[in-house]
Order: sequence, then structure tokens, then C-alpha cells
Amino acid sequence: MTLLTEAYRPKTREDIVGNKSELDRLFTMVNSGKMTHCIFEGPAGTGKSSTAGVIAKILLGEYYRSNFLELNASDDRGIEVVRDQVKQFAKTVPFGVPFKIILLDEGDEVTDVAQNALRRIMEKYSEICIFIFSVNRLEKLIDPIQSRCEVFHFSPLSVEDIHSRLTKIYILEKDEVSLAKASDGLLKIAEFAQGDMRRALNHLQVLLASKEPLTEASVDSIKPI
Repeated sequence: MTLLTEAYRPKTREDIVGNKSELDRLFTMVNSGKMTHCIFEGPAGTGKSSTAGVIAKILLGEYYRSNFLELNASDDRGIEVVRDQVKQFAKTVPFGVPFKIILLDEGDEVTDVAQNALRRIMEKYSEICIFIFSVNRLEKLIDPIQSRCEVFHFSPLSVEDIHSRLTKIYILEKDEVSLAKASDGLLKIAEFAQGDMRRALNHLQVLLASKEPLTEASVDSIKPI
């Protein structure tokens, strides 16, 4: 079964839920063509990495795959990865577009030594490579990196925004006829998620896989691990 988090990962600006004012500011910059290094700061499940992917697809178009590198810094956090993967990718000439984009997901987990190496790479290849850091805690990034980036703050999503998104996905996965009976359950999932869309989608996935009717009771009794 395809993961809902991947199947319904935002593909366009309109797919991204919540944080309207920050997203408006961000996409004004993107649409102007004057892109700079960015830090997306906020709790898990608020759309930071998904937003970076949408931006990359807008800016890189058909050349997206060869000019976009995404690394999960909680796994690849040391100096070796920065030297062997990030630097090698950053220094090669972009193909078909003016610059490449590197997304460091959970970038606040990168060690201080590796962050200092990243700072030097950012300085040296800034004309051909844009960095986006997705972080939970801004203060864990060293000041020289923060000063080279535009910061965007992602807040927990509202219950209403999550419920609206879950409703659309439920209709696509099931049908609109059964939605009336499932609506209260979907609202319960949205409340349980505490602003985290990923958590909400994982909960919905478990419930759909259980084959139980989607109700407030089943939401309470069947929860993701």
C-alpha cells in the first residue's frame, strides 16, 4: 500500500496547507527569480520539506532531477558527507538552469564541524547552488549560516486546515458517499495530530488499513505506533 504521506505530498503551491503569510512571502521571492539560501524553521509535519520540493520543481522545471539534492541530515550529519556528497554536487555546473538546489532536511542535526564546512561551500558556490535548511530548532545552526539565509517560520497547522486536507484525501481514497459517516472521525484525527500533518496522514493510513469504520471511537482505539 502506498504511503499517504508520499502519495499526497504537495506538488504545487496550492497543495501546501497553512502558514499563508510566510508562504506568500516565500513565493513572492521565488516568483521574482531572486532566490537566496533559506532556512525553514518549525515543528515536524508543518510542510517544510514538502515546500522545498515544490520550490525546486518550480525553479528547476524539467531539469529538476539532475539539479536537486535532498539529504536527511539526521542520518548524514558528519563532515564526510559534506565533503563527499554536498561539495561534489555543489561545485558541478548546473544542467539547463542557472543554479542547483540542495535541501538539508533536519539540517540542525549537522555537526558544528560539518556546518563550518557547509558555510565555506555556500560562500564558494553561491552563484550556482542554493541551500535550503529544514530545521526544528534554528538556534542549533551556527550564526554564519543563519546570516547567509532568509528565515521562514512554519507554525503548527490548524485543526481546520488538517481536517480539510484529510477530507479531500478520504474522498480520493474511499468515496464521497461514506464521507458523512467518517467526518467526525476525520475531525478527531485532526485534533489528535496537534498541528502535524504527517502524523494525521499516518493515523488515517492505519485506520484505512484496519477496515474498521472511521468513527471517533475507532480513532481513539486505533492509533499509529
